[in-house]
Amino acid sequence: MKEILTPARRDLISEFYRGRVYPAILSVLIVAGHTLAIEIYTNAVIALLVSLGFVICPSVRHFIFPLCAYIYQISTKYSPGLPAYSDHYFTGARGVAVILFFVLLALCLGYRSVKSGILRRGAWKGAPLALPSALFTAALLLGGAFSGQWRLEGLLFGAACAASIFLVFYFFCLGLAGEDGEELLSYFIYVSALLAAVLIAQTLLLYLGGGVVVGGTVNKESIVYGWGIWTTAGMGLAVLIPTLILGAIRGEGMAYLFLSVAAFASIILNMSRAALLVGGFAFFAAFGVGCFFGKRKRTFRAVGLSLLACAAAAFVLFNREIYGLLSDYFDRGLSDNGRFELWRYGLREFFEAPLFGKGFYGIETDVFEAIGFLPDMLHNTPIQIAASMGIFGLACYFYYRIETLKLFLTKPSIEKSLLGMSLLTFLLGSLFDNFLFYIQPAFYYSITLAISYRIR
Repeated sequence: MKEILTPARRDLISEFYRGRVYPAILSVLIVAGHTLAIEIYTNAVIALLVSLGFVICPSVRHFIFPLCAYIYQISTKYSPGLPAYSDHYFTGARGVAVILFFVLLALCLGYRSVKSGILRRGAWKGAPLALPSALFTAALLLGGAFSGQWRLEGLLFGAACAASIFLVFYFFCLGLAGEDGEELLSYFIYVSALLAAVLIAQTLLLYLGGGVVVGGTVNKESIVYGWGIWTTAGMGLAVLIPTLILGAIRGEGMAYLFLSVAAFASIILNMSRAALLVGGFAFFAAFGVGCFFGKRKRTFRAVGLSLLACAAAAFVLFNREIYGLLSDYFDRGLSDNGRFELWRYGLREFFEAPLFGKGFYGIETDVFEAIGFLPDMLHNTPIQIAASMGIFGLACYFYYRIETLKLFLTKPSIEKSLLGMSLLTFLLGSLFDNFLFYIQPAFYYSITLAISYRIR
């Protein structure tokens, strides 16, 4: 092994993992796995590549893209949730293979954590957000305590949420300590663009596959990806938009700006009103920053005026077609779709167990169907915390939120502001859905926060 991996070869492989081709290859594999329903094979290739990266590379940045994007491999044909409810991954040799992939990945991840010193006690000295993270983790684990509604699965789910929010943050915050801040930010913007490209491609392929547009109208219920539905896809794109526009503002290429326009258009096609609301905020707020700050102010203004002119012309010339295609938006209007009832229910649950709440699995509602192993949720972060973790959870969460805000108010910059806008988009979306507690969407949130800390 030592003869095969000479220092020169090790450096060459390490440069491959640090470069732009590696995540691009993974993005192609992910789209292919999802579209062709061969994700069991693409997952094997990705797991092996990422595991080798942990052995070879001194940094953990090669893990950013696959961690955020791996779930997008899941196809509609073999989805363990909507629409197939398949046990494809959990039976026979496939189930064994999946377990082996994750065991290999975990071992290599542990190896890199040891080699890079992340697990050393000294590495955590002065770690950011230590106290608020510890307190909110305690709240996640204690949810439902003393209420009679505490359940073991609630403890496990709280631990999974804490891992996605805090362990991921510290893993990257400490594992990226040796990276140059400017180059790391440029890489992260590029990775965010690949994530957007994957979601845009899957949206287009879903439409091209037929069955989505029926009689000139989008059938919202058919926008199902296997790994998620219209809301998760739309919100996944919305969170990426400020980071994409940051790439254009920094002068790294106007392709980032046009990709953000494509991302916003894809949000519209995903027919999620919540995603359109927060995605619209993200797009217009970030675009406005580009019009007055950065290296491409004139270009932003010219593109903005052109987009407004094109949109106005489209509405004048194709008013009926657009209304027919997007009629679901107009038919639903500002209706709450059951959320007000859900929030009232959550507040009642909070008042019944105000100190530590009723836990994640102590709340049962039939307003929205739970997804897979996830508990019934209340589609609003503060109400969810109040009902599940009580006053203790709310106090810990708001303390954590105030401390994270301080990071962006200390030595502010355009870069930190746009990354902060991405986080704000995520948190606004979590006022209408459960994204902070869906585990996988929280990965991008945690990594963005870690990058923000590293570039300060």
